[in-house]
Amino acid sequence: MESWLKELNTEVTEIFHDLNLFKEIGSIVDKNQELKSMDPTALEWMQKSGVGNLVISIGRICDTSKKSKSLVTFLEKLKKNRSLYPSGLTDIEEDIKVLTKENPCKKILELRNNFVAHIGNKDIEPPTYDELFEGFQIIEKFMKKYNTEITDNYIVDFTPTIQGDWQQVFTIPWIKKDPN
Repeated sequence: MESWLKELNTEVTEIFHDLNLFKEIGSIVDKNQELKSMDPTALEWMQKSGVGNLVISIGRICDTSKKSKSLVTFLEKLKKNRSLYPSGLTDIEEDIKVLTKENPCKKILELRNNFVAHIGNKDIEPPTYDELFEGFQIIEKFMKKYNTEITDNYIVDFTPTIQGDWQQVFTIPWIKKDPN
């Protein structure tokens, strides 16, 4: 179980890295008034791709398929092996419910299943940014809880520090205008 939890920690750290970049790039775009007068096609594509990536990522963590190594299937297995852990691991069933049947996770899973990953009901309203971030906060809360209860290793923050000048790509023109 501990190795599975370690894999989930790595996955959640990668998701939080993507979430952090998504928020930072959104902030850069929002602050740049020149972008408001330009054709929005590329920025809309970047936003749609970013949201799609985050929705798929939440779906991977909250997936209920028995073959997946998601947080939900981890908790299902943990529920069957409670006696191995001294803390008693209470509320596992309630945590699974939050990850699969309550909003915002339920709404995000519906969007993944009916729009992002499959062709399905296009009438589903996409989650707001706040709902996406709330979904990630729920995942973070449960990851911290089960890391503490199983390994006695409390993880303070899953958001990694971005190394290097990652914003540099936004400071140079991507297409140089021909002076002729």
